[in-house]
Amino acid sequence: MTPKTSSGKRIRVKLTKADWQEIYYALVTKAIGISSGTYGTETRPGQDRAWIRDLRRITTKIGLEGLRASKCGVARAK
Repeated sequence: MTPKTSSGKRIRVKLTKADWQEIYYALVTKAIGISSGTYGTETRPGQDRAWIRDLRRITTKIGLEGLRASKCGVARAK
């Protein structure tokens, strides 16, 4: 869901290359932490694998160090 102003105009958040790099490394770090057991036990079977899979998909979409997202925006990155 894209945030909107009170007049209904969509708000597009502009992130710098450094912002995307920080997001990328935060996601990678989180995936590593989950896979190493840093965040405790699963509350339901397969939860951790699903989280790691989702985090890896996101990092792939934004590109190494957020490069793809910083060039063309995450919505258009394929």
